[in-house]
Amino acid sequence: MTTISIPSLGDSFSDFEILFNIHTLVGQNEKEIIFDFPKCSFLKQNAIAFLGGLARTFQKSGCVVSFEWSSLKPEVEKTLAQNGFIQAFGGTEKTWEPGDFIPYREERFQDPANQIEYLSKNWLGRLWGQSHISPKLHGAIVGRVWELYANAFEHGQSEVGLFVCGQHYGGSQELKLAVCDFGIGIPNNVRRFFKNDGIASEKALQWALLRGTTTKPGLMGRGVGLDILKEFIKLNNGKMQIFSNDGYAEIGQNADIYSTRTPFLQGTLFNITFKCDDKLYHYASEKTADVFF
Repeated sequence: MTTISIPSLGDSFSDFEILFNIHTLVGQNEKEIIFDFPKCSFLKQNAIAFLGGLARTFQKSGCVVSFEWSSLKPEVEKTLAQNGFIQAFGGTEKTWEPGDFIPYREERFQDPANQIEYLSKNWLGRLWGQSHISPKLHGAIVGRVWELYANAFEHGQSEVGLFVCGQHYGGSQELKLAVCDFGIGIPNNVRRFFKNDGIASEKALQWALLRGTTTKPGLMGRGVGLDILKEFIKLNNGKMQIFSNDGYAEIGQNADIYSTRTPFLQGTLFNITFKCDDKLYHYASEKTADVFF
């Protein structure tokens, strides 16, 4: 039996390193894993999505996984109760209620209608976007984020599906979303496509994020579909972080960063941050007060 104590986890680079190292704490033949939280004062959306996927991955390998809910501090318990994480893992807490908590979701297969509704209503439209993003641009952003779902299912080969969680942070006026899978990872997928094991992870990520590139036969020209999302992030002063295998990409206002980092992540995690400012975002072709696209 292995007990893993989860610390406080935000979405700084060092927090992601701690998250990815958790996977290495468990041996291949481990039969029982317990997560506890006595040292945890907060968990951000990226940590929640990742821990959910990690628990399902352990279960898939035959481990018995449990959570020591009694070790949760009240503020962490509130977060995990209101976004539905506790209920998803057999706890008895109430599920998500209106507020800043965006539901934790486990997507086992592609379900475009349901997934797009979640992104449109529960994420982008629930707390921000209804009066700050035109309906046309709102739909385009939701569609581009859903492309992350589609690519995870079509390319990622994750045996446990996709894990999603978001949150609105009122103090910093940020809207966040984490999308995580435990498949083969973008760099490995690109290497298989080109039949070249020598492609560096950061180069593989750069290629994967180019408009019109894809590793799925017959879909050349579709790409990952992030061009509009990347442009909006830059205009909004937001950020998108991508971790996959030992590759890292950061899309921001000033520059795009690609690098190799440790520890290794078996899969891919997108962490998206929007700034909830007072601007009105829309396409230039739409006749409104401010023009951005």
